[in-house]
Amino acid sequence: MADAIQRAGSLDPEKVNDALAKTDMKTIVNRVKFNADHFNYGPVMFFGQWFKTDTPEKFELKIVYSANPDFAPASAPPIFPMPYGK
Repeated sequence: MADAIQRAGSLDPEKVNDALAKTDMKTIVNRVKFNADHFNYGPVMFFGQWFKTDTPEKFELKIVYSANPDFAPASAPPIFPMPYGK
């Protein structure tokens, strides 16, 4: 997004949208190039799952699967099946 705004030279929504449509760049994770539906496919690197806690925030997102544990290690085992109503 920051790259598109910079290339648009403006915060005008139409100019930014046009810059996004023309985006074709390599990033540290994946190539970013939007299709006709304004969507960009990328690899799934890890999955997260929300866990209920006793903190004021009530829930915490933990990584339950990681394709690259050196980069983003799993911090909890997945819950299967999801508990209903808990």
